[in-house]
Amino acid sequence: MTLTVEPRVVDVRTVSEFLDREGSPKVIVSSTLVPAVPQTCREARCQGLYQKHFSEVAAALLTTEAQEAGQSLPLPKQLPYFWLNLDMDVVSIGASPLRHFLPIAPRIKRLRLAPSKGASGFYFSQGRHLNAAFVNLEEIQIVCVGQQRWGWEQAKVWHSWPCGLGNLYFIDATDNRMMESAEMDVVMDESRKEYFRQIWVNDLRAAQPDESDAALDAILARAGEEEEPERSAGIYEYESP
Repeated sequence: MTLTVEPRVVDVRTVSEFLDREGSPKVIVSSTLVPAVPQTCREARCQGLYQKHFSEVAAALLTTEAQEAGQSLPLPKQLPYFWLNLDMDVVSIGASPLRHFLPIAPRIKRLRLAPSKGASGFYFSQGRHLNAAFVNLEEIQIVCVGQQRWGWEQAKVWHSWPCGLGNLYFIDATDNRMMESAEMDVVMDESRKEYFRQIWVNDLRAAQPDESDAALDAILARAGEEEEPERSAGIYEYESP
């Protein structure tokens, strides 16, 4: 029997609710379906195309939770795990803290993140884990959401990445477009200019409500549409709450 595998994006999240309705540990979850190969037959599972991973993450989280509660509890016999091919699959952890994945970090080769902060905030809180533990990363994908997208401009310049700049990608959450870092900088710069241009247009419309759109366009043209409003200064440091 010849079986093949296809690259997948596997969603893995750590959660704060440590018990499910049956009282079983629920510290790590995944919405990604089990691949067909491990479900085919025992022979397929023995080929090693997919392996069980992340039970060590669950064990570490449960141990830490017990220690913080001042308890010493035995680990359950059955810990959650997921079937992955870490040579091909992208592990997508969303905004889950990188420190939760330290037990498996050296084995992860492709990582997708969706940080809740811009580059500076993310790197300040998690950069040390990324570079010290995820030492075998071959590819990093960063999902940029909302105005936080602007916070990732020039990230390749100001921060170091264990995968190398050539394998650092950004995903614009508005259209799921994946871009290399250089393209990302161009797109985000254009997006930022348009955002503040629209604010400028709205200010003009509020100040001159009787003017037509054509007249407002003419005012903008005279002022020089290629010039950014002064209010955009410092946007590279902008981080929304």
